[in-house]
Amino acid sequence: MSKMPKIDMLNNNELFEIYPLPDIYQLSKSKIDLFYDCCWKYFFRYLTNYPVTPTVWPATLFGETIHEILEFVVASMKSQQTQSFIIKSIKPMFKEIFDRKLVEKQDNFRKSRAYKYDAMLEDGEKYAKLLATFVVGYFKDFHDIHSEVSFDLQIFPNIRFTGFADLVVFDSEDSYSIIDFKTTKDSYKYYVIDWKRDLQSNIYLYLGKNMFNNMYAKKFGYLVMNYQDDQLFLKSNKIKENQLEDVHYITLLKNYATPILDFHINFREAKYKNSNCGNHNKCYWCAYKDLCKFKKTKEQ
Repeated sequence: MSKMPKIDMLNNNELFEIYPLPDIYQLSKSKIDLFYDCCWKYFFRYLTNYPVTPTVWPATLFGETIHEILEFVVASMKSQQTQSFIIKSIKPMFKEIFDRKLVEKQDNFRKSRAYKYDAMLEDGEKYAKLLATFVVGYFKDFHDIHSEVSFDLQIFPNIRFTGFADLVVFDSEDSYSIIDFKTTKDSYKYYVIDWKRDLQSNIYLYLGKNMFNNMYAKKFGYLVMNYQDDQLFLKSNKIKENQLEDVHYITLLKNYATPILDFHINFREAKYKNSNCGNHNKCYWCAYKDLCKFKKTKEQ
């Protein structure tokens, strides 16, 4: 892809190459979240050639490790392994996977104040077993089950949406559920969900419908693990909350996407140049803080 000439976007003698607007703009839930969290963080991450590798925190590795174990559990279920075999097999897996990821990402790994290696291994082994027991038991009568299902659909002439569903579970040929697995410290945000506006469920429900024979999922659910508060629960919407017209999903996704495209085209305009999120505590941890004119110290 060709690039636009280098420009001094922030008037600080720092030159950037700005990527031109592609013919088909690709969006995902994570990209949309980043834009609405901070449009300038989105600018440096996706619109410029500025290289940066985000900091890897212990909680990130914990979540990635548990996700990889979940994939093993699903593969074992598909091959009709017994629950006892699965539980026995995963016992040493957390340490093996976590240690491998530590080595792979050691240059960007940063310890949090609460991080203790032995304690994390203990928690990981405990929750891997709890997760495997739940998934094998709850979905034991599955017709078919898949992990890491890739969604990719061009919804508008110039926009396509992508995503990965952690679990797609069929209870028959014409009935399925989509499950997204979350590791979090803030499980309260999953207690009450406005399903009509929840971004991830709406993206996956609409993309799933177009992937699976024009059929909407029976349910969408978040399988939530809070290893600090000792919680594991499944929060699902009601079937009637999925029986919406296509126009609902299309309108919602268009409303999220339009400001992002406008920003890509018009980021030089005053309405963006003079904008910021107002929460400068987030700037302290931002990988782009040394470039952004809105940067503040943690105390400010």
